[in-house]
Amino acid sequence: MNIVLIAPRYPYGKDQIYLSVSVTAVAARLIAMEHIVDIVDLNIDRLESQRVQELMQKANFVGISLTGSPNIPGVIKLIPKLRMVAPNTTILLGGQVVKQLTRDQFTQLFGNFGRVFQINKREDLAQALGCEKNSIPPLESVSFIPVWQKMGEERMILYLEREGALAVSQGCKFNCSFCGAQKGEDEEFLRSAENFEADLQYLVALAKSHGLSKLEFYATSLDFFQNPNLVREQLEILAKVRKESGVDVRVRCLSCFTSFIDAEKIIPNLKDL
Repeated sequence: MNIVLIAPRYPYGKDQIYLSVSVTAVAARLIAMEHIVDIVDLNIDRLESQRVQELMQKANFVGISLTGSPNIPGVIKLIPKLRMVAPNTTILLGGQVVKQLTRDQFTQLFGNFGRVFQINKREDLAQALGCEKNSIPPLESVSFIPVWQKMGEERMILYLEREGALAVSQGCKFNCSFCGAQKGEDEEFLRSAENFEADLQYLVALAKSHGLSKLEFYATSLDFFQNPNLVREQLEILAKVRKESGVDVRVRCLSCFTSFIDAEKIIPNLKDL
């Protein structure tokens, strides 16, 4: 099937070019299932462009990832515009903010548009696509590289010139009331060590081929040091790729101070690493 995935426009009145993990992760799984997947980033692309309209018109599904509640008003305005371009396309809405909406809340927000479905888990996506749940590969088993290759080098360099997201983990054992992310559960690591390293190797090689000497990322973890032994493995991969490539790979992250202190006790060479 033809599937178009949309990264919504930054909700605060300007474009923000940012390599998204949420869109990349869904695209990687769909490509592994041999669907034809295209990504439209409304911070770069425009719905009025001929390329985007042609993609929409041949799409069986359009998926939109909402990473935060500020995306909701923009997506409510976007859906009627999509309907004008491709009136028969089924729209799938996912992302962290959609996960936390009850079915009633989702219906109140999006129920008037018709053929707009809430995707909370793998079962929802399987039902929408008309396939078995087990035919959708787990995220840690798929490579992100085919997604980035489909985007093309020109688009990828636009992202790599700026800070982007680094897929590390999701979920957090804490349940802080101020936090709207996935929480109150065990942290789930998103990439196998093999794919984590291969993804980084691809990005640094692409950066070097275009004269970029530095890559900056923001880790998806809510509490980066919560599982020190797994983090140590990822830090060692980052250090290895950085040393071998000569590209200055920098990663910002969130962490509870107590988790950092615990990790410092468990990882002997944490400071140097």
